Amino acid sequence: MYHKPYIHLGAYCVGMYLGYAIAKRSYIILKPYVLVLGWTAAVACNLAVVFGVYYWNRGNEVIEAADAVIYAATHRTVWALGIGWLTFVCVTGNGGIVSKILSWRAWIPLGRITFLTYLIHPLVQMTLVAHVKERLQADQYVAMYLFSGLLLASVTTASFLSVLVDMPFRELEKGCCVRVKKTIKVRAAKGICWIHEIRIQESIHER
Repeated sequence: MYHKPYIHLGAYCVGMYLGYAIAKRSYIILKPYVLVLGWTAAVACNLAVVFGVYYWNRGNEVIEAADAVIYAATHRTVWALGIGWLTFVCVTGNGGIVSKILSWRAWIPLGRITFLTYLIHPLVQMTLVAHVKERLQADQYVAMYLFSGLLLASVTTASFLSVLVDMPFRELEKGCCVRVKKTIKVRAAKGICWIHEIRIQESIHER
């Protein structure tokens, strides 16, 4: 997916530590001032990543080499920290209204195709690039139209693949897991009965 995966090492480490922290303590009560500080820092991090390069993208400022290097080296990790805080407070029961919105059942169908959309969208983009025969004007409206079309095509393709591939294999996986669980329970029950029989025989011999 990425030509240089090591540039995402910082975000990967943030995710690993977040998973460890949640597994260690899945429920924790945070004090109000901790929540205020955490939300302020998370929102500031994400806004800085998105809007910190606004004037660079408009071409109104000359990009210094040092600033470009710092942004390129840190913006993925900073973004992951902001999203990590959001994930942490929602999972541990401190998300409040944000957790209620993200837990809305209407998001479930969309959530099932997000990963497929992520996997499919590079192919959709490359298909567009391969079929474009003229140069496109670098304009905000053109970018908006391209984004909308690519998003719709990616979600539609992911929906078909979810119905044709993902859902059938998911049902097969559920069936296999149920059979494996039943087999384990039966074997465990037989093992317990066998242990009880051995103990009864030992007690009879002792008598």
